[in-house]
Amino acid sequence: MTNTIRDYAWGSPTAIPALLGVEPDGKPQAELWMGAHESAPSVLPSGESLYDVVSAAPSSVLGEETAERFDGRFPFLAKILAAAQPLSIQAHPSPEQAVDGYRRDEEAGIPRDAADRNYKDSWPKPEILIALEPFDALVGFRPLDRTVALLEALDPTGLEDLTAALRDGKLREAFTEFMSNDRDAIRPLVAALGEACEQYVERVHTTGGAEPAGPSAVAAPSDAVGASGQTTASSEAGASGVVDASALGEAPASGDGPGGEFFVEAETLARLAADFPDDPGVLAALLLNRVRLERFESVYLPAGNVHAYLRGTGFEVMANSDNVLRGGLTSKHIDVPELVSVIDFEPLADPVLHGTAVAPGVTAYETGSPYFAVRRVDLDGDTVVVPAEGARIVAVVDGDVTVGAEGTDETEALSGGQSAFLAGPEGPCNLRGSGTAFVVSAR
Repeated sequence: MTNTIRDYAWGSPTAIPALLGVEPDGKPQAELWMGAHESAPSVLPSGESLYDVVSAAPSSVLGEETAERFDGRFPFLAKILAAAQPLSIQAHPSPEQAVDGYRRDEEAGIPRDAADRNYKDSWPKPEILIALEPFDALVGFRPLDRTVALLEALDPTGLEDLTAALRDGKLREAFTEFMSNDRDAIRPLVAALGEACEQYVERVHTTGGAEPAGPSAVAAPSDAVGASGQTTASSEAGASGVVDASALGEAPASGDGPGGEFFVEAETLARLAADFPDDPGVLAALLLNRVRLERFESVYLPAGNVHAYLRGTGFEVMANSDNVLRGGLTSKHIDVPELVSVIDFEPLADPVLHGTAVAPGVTAYETGSPYFAVRRVDLDGDTVVVPAEGARIVAVVDGDVTVGAEGTDETEALSGGQSAFLAGPEGPCNLRGSGTAFVVSAR
């Protein structure tokens, strides 16, 4: 298939070109889309768009069961995502919330392309992101006792009420209150948090990695990210004087990281405070789990999960929807009451999802989503058969892989960043070669 590359400003100018084996053009290349999304559908070898082919004959292309279940709509969208800067903090609605929200926006007469429209369609948007390299993200609310310990360690001026509210278990109330403040009220709070984080990081460096005053050390993510994605000498200190942890050398996968129980969180928050000085999303980030995914680790983001990608390249699959409710780190529209209504405020102790080996060379990522199933196939010169039902996209992320369907002689040779489509009625996938590919199907 021929796929569209989206040039969003937060994208890396080099990651997707490197995957494709082409020279970068100096512009950001944020996402490579694979699927039948109306705005940027993949194009088949015949020259037809996958969207048009599905629309013309959904049962023949998707398979009868998939076409019926999803009302003739291609159920998922796959992407290569390459972030050099943070994406917005956001959450996605449940199926029921999407239907209701779409109805309300339609009845209100809000144009579907309006910047202040919340629901572009009537679908939910669960997602999975599988890291292709070390990938930094904010995912789900941190257990409250850990956030209270973080605030006690940082001791930022002006956030005493937030600390007290979290001690009382009032996460929803606290989140709603600071998200509802205007930017003039948020600015001094973000400045105080940024200053406290800088001081914490500086204390860690001054003490040679010894723990600053605060609770005892626990496991922490291994690295931090600057919003610019740079690691040059000028960006390591930055305008705020904060040292980017990515420039400090590789830290252990667990333990204290570069030093200090909350070093990674403090460095990340300091960077965000410097780059988004009047944005309530910085305070939202304070409440979220800061995770580092290693290659092929993943995060699954069901309805209501608050998250933001910070930096890295990954393979992403989602339901074929545009419904995003933003919560900060952005200049785009934020509807606080609607955002709060879809958020799941239950803390998430362990956001990382690991794949499960289901056959030799085949790893499944079990999300439970009805919109997609994702399998990773690792090949070492052998042939692997993947029995997936319904329409499928096969995306190669490493090496050279030949793809075909059982019962046919037609094959497609793919290399990194390339993909192929198999229609629903076709047989199981045959993959042959050396490398790694993802097979995505309707569940």
